Amino acid sequence: MQICNASVKFLIAICLVVFAGCGGDDETVAPLQDTTAPAAITDVACIDRSNVSATLQWTATGDDDNTGTATSYQIRFSMAMIDSANWSSATLATGAPTPKTAGSTETHEVTGLAPMTRYYFALKAADETPNWSGVSNSPDTTTDLPALLQITTHPAVDHSPAYSADGTMLAFVSERGGFGQEIWILPATGGAAIQITSFSNASASYYSQSPSWSPTGDSLVFHSNNMGSYDIWVVDVSAGAPYQPYRITSLATDEQFPEWSHDGTMIAFCDDCDAANSDIYYVSPAGGSRTQVTTDGLANRSPTWSPNDDNIAFNSFRDGNVSIYSIQLSSGLISRVSFERDEETNPSWSPDGNFIAYMQNSSEGPPSRWNVSYVSITSGVSHTVTDTNDGLHQNFPWWSPDGKRIAYTNWSTPEANIYSVRIQ
Repeated sequence: MQICNASVKFLIAICLVVFAGCGGDDETVAPLQDTTAPAAITDVACIDRSNVSATLQWTATGDDDNTGTATSYQIRFSMAMIDSANWSSATLATGAPTPKTAGSTETHEVTGLAPMTRYYFALKAADETPNWSGVSNSPDTTTDLPALLQITTHPAVDHSPAYSADGTMLAFVSERGGFGQEIWILPATGGAAIQITSFSNASASYYSQSPSWSPTGDSLVFHSNNMGSYDIWVVDVSAGAPYQPYRITSLATDEQFPEWSHDGTMIAFCDDCDAANSDIYYVSPAGGSRTQVTTDGLANRSPTWSPNDDNIAFNSFRDGNVSIYSIQLSSGLISRVSFERDEETNPSWSPDGNFIAYMQNSSEGPPSRWNVSYVSITSGVSHTVTDTNDGLHQNFPWWSPDGKRIAYTNWSTPEANIYSVRIQ
């Protein structure tokens, strides 16, 4: 019995020693420390933009490297590429999303940006500790133009803008030379303007108008009355000054309102445009024989090509009003496009082929005024782009090649300037 008691006491003593070695009542066991950070994100991309925002997309990283779910993101933006050296000085974006599980697609719209500005973006991910990932790649994008952009600011009259095929340049008509109206070009977002034609001088003022770019962007077509009646002219702008326009029509009647086809092989225009019986034709950019498109002489003017060059839209006095019509070149079938009560002229076909912009003479008022509208080819539903009630005019619309904007003339007596407005 004594031996048993002794054994029990021995075992108790061993247990007390072991317990004391584990910390006893006076110590706690430290938890294991998480030292594995989320993996750095390497595929951040800018997938969309507006004039004041940019939308980013990336693949979610994990809590530990590329496993699990991170706890938070930080997104920053700057006007310089972002790396670990300048990360903390970049601007912190608000509203970063809660991370999804590793491998998921994430998107976030960064707001509060300035229009027409180049920005770089980067982000980091953190776990709950927090352990922070390295800095991601740093993509950039340039924010879009403001919804309404004034492109020219000259005190003279600037009107009739036309985008180049790549959208980088505008041709327009201006009186800034001091005599008559001549063709000028400038960057599509504004800047220094270059005079292309110079027929006018102190002894004679001519009207060179209605410019349209070749698809390659190296030449312009326009009409001018510097030889008496209006003729169609072409000028190469790629070689620089001095520019040498050449005439491709030379009839005694007035040929006006040319537009270059999208495939570059034809130039549409109207003949005898100041007469009530004008019709639509087209001719090679090199000149020569012309092809008649309309044959009814119902004041058919201001042709514009559809994107695939199989139709020409124009304004015409038929059905008791001046409205927009379209003719299918293969069949000669003419269909009415606009159905407003007022006068609609100077059409411009959208790049996707779904809409035609035009200038509308609104007689409702007072006062009467020109506004810019566009109409759906399929539904006939029209939308007003500009709508003034002060007697001023907005006219001569032209679609941008991406279909997002319409450039037009804003008249503010005695000035007129070129503007563009965002459509979508």
